[in-house]
Amino acid sequence: MSRSPDWEGILPHNLYLFLKEYRRSIYFTYSSPLSSFFWISSTIPSAVTLPIIGSAIPYALLVGLALLSLIGPMILYWHQNKPFHVVIDWNPIEPESIDHRLEHKNLLRLRDLDHHEDPVALAHINAYFDKDIDEYRLKLDPTGPLSVKPRFAPGNSKYKSDKNQIVCNEVRNHDVYFPLEIIDEGDQQGVLEPQLYIKDALNDDTKLLTIEVI
Repeated sequence: MSRSPDWEGILPHNLYLFLKEYRRSIYFTYSSPLSSFFWISSTIPSAVTLPIIGSAIPYALLVGLALLSLIGPMILYWHQNKPFHVVIDWNPIEPESIDHRLEHKNLLRLRDLDHHEDPVALAHINAYFDKDIDEYRLKLDPTGPLSVKPRFAPGNSKYKSDKNQIVCNEVRNHDVYFPLEIIDEGDQQGVLEPQLYIKDALNDDTKLLTIEVI
């Protein structure tokens, strides 16, 4: 049985991280079907009986639009979100069936746990860093009446509670994970879509991950 190629080993690491993140974006979601529409439409001029010159122009135009609808969003996404030196994924801890469905919508559910007085949401955070990175600062920034803290800091990093940051000044492992504990410390009523942001504190607080907490 043939195996799919190991793109992480083939592509430059920052390009691999870009493609990994881009595939989860709304740009990719809409550009792929739009490009397919233009590619399929490009067969129409050659299928009808038009003069050679008359059919070549709309064919070239549709092919150009198909390529532009693929490449254009990629360039725009790269420009808006560079540098691509870290990608962050997440998944719920101890999920129930509903949690898997919510995860696909980037939603994390608060639950009443026996050892907590307040509703709690638990998530595994997985971070993939460029191999050229030698330091990072991940800022945990919740909105609304939420507090968040890691159960432990990954690798040789440290958790600085005063800044709510996970800091590492000497990166040894470029693929790390850590569990997060998100606690609802107040009334969620009146708070529109409370969210957890994980930001790159070394890069103007660029948002690396957004999770809506419900």
